[in-house]
Formats: sequence, C-alpha cells, structure tokens
Amino acid sequence: MTYRIIRAGLLTVATASWVTVTLLHTLAYTAAAESNASGHAQLVCKMIATPSTSGVSHLAAIGSDIGTNILMTLAMMVPACLPAVRFVVVNTFKAKRAASVLVFIGSFMLVWTLWALAIVIVVGMADTLASPLLPTTLLPITLGLAALWQVTPIKRAAMRACHSGPTLPVSGWRAAAALVHFGLRYGSNCVTSCWLLMAATYAAGHAMLLWMVALSAVIWFERTRPRTRSLFRGTAAGLGALALVALTI
Repeated sequence: MTYRIIRAGLLTVATASWVTVTLLHTLAYTAAAESNASGHAQLVCKMIATPSTSGVSHLAAIGSDIGTNILMTLAMMVPACLPAVRFVVVNTFKAKRAASVLVFIGSFMLVWTLWALAIVIVVGMADTLASPLLPTTLLPITLGLAALWQVTPIKRAAMRACHSGPTLPVSGWRAAAALVHFGLRYGSNCVTSCWLLMAATYAAGHAMLLWMVALSAVIWFERTRPRTRSLFRGTAAGLGALALVALTI
C-alpha cells in the first residue's frame, strides 16, 4: 500500500471527524439553548460536578464528552502527524504498511485519550473551586497561557522531537514494539507541544468550531515551517492577540 492511499484514508478519517464534531456541536447547542445553558465548558463542569441520580447516565455523559474530545483530536491532529506517518510507511515493508500505520496511530491516540480524560476532570474541578465567571474567562486565560508556553524550552524541545524518528526494525515483535514506542513517544511530544491549544478549543464554548479551525491553522503552520525562535515568538504573539480577541467577545 502506498503512502498516497494511506494519506487519503487518514484525511478521510479527519474529514469525517470534522463533520461528526460539527453535527454533535450543533445538536448539543440547540439543546443547550432550549434549556438556557450557557456554554460547553459550563455544561461539562455541570456533568462532572453535579451528582447524578443515575451512575450509568453520569458516566455516559462523561464518556460522551471524552469521545467528542477524541474526535476533535482526530480532526485537528491527524493531518499534522502525516510526516510521522510517512516516516513509518517509508521504513516498513509494503505488505505491512497499513498495519504499521494503524499501530502507530493507535498508540498516538492512546496518549491523547488519556489527555482527554484528564481535561474533563480538571475542568470539572475548576468549576467546583472557581468563580461563576470561569466559563467566560476560561478561553482567554487558556490562550494567554498557550502564548506563554510557545516560548518555553519545553515547547521547543517537544517540537524538535516531533520531527525525529527512531530506527524501526523490519519484522517480528521488535518491529511492533518499536511502532508502539514511537506512537507513544510522538503522542507524548505532541501533547506537550499542543496541549494548551487543544484545551483552548475545549474552553471555547459555543464558538468551539471557529476556534478549532483557527488553532488547527496554528498547529499546521508550526509543523510546516522551520523551527526557529522567530517562529515560536510569532505564534506566541498571534495567540496573545487571539486571547485579547476572546476577552472582548
């Protein structure tokens, strides 16, 4: 299987994820408007912090939110990880390329799934401890932190690691183990690099789709440009400007 076919399949998955998130978002906020709810972050906080009369329905609500987060990750991050997918394709036998890519993507998404679980818990705790202004200030605060994160050495190191790949054995259990390790390592570096950008989309409330598009562009721009200090300073300035825009909305 060629890289072009694999890339087309992954982009189809990303497109389907965008469509699904859009439909779910539209349905959720139609229902929220009818019940006078006021935003995604607030709704999630209520799901976590408010006792439920049914443990099953409570867990189902949390699971649904984690599932939406995973779809957001597929939509935003799969296109950004295509260079790593190409690395896997180039370094595996043709007959094993599809399976190798599935192992890599599965390991990559496992890291983001754990992140999705963590962010749901953190938002719920923040709503319990913080003021009623949290739903309206969460987005600009998150974007401001993302701007600061852009210029840290940890961010730069994670971005450099995202552009390097290990030696992959050609066959046997060592090949599978190396792919799992590569996927987990790549996912960890990706989370380290982009976690606040993804958190910002989660905090955007009714404007989530708009911010998903804007921050996907930031992620894609970072992945396709030379990794210089001016790049990180420029994206930091852009995110700072977006934080000011979010504060005025």
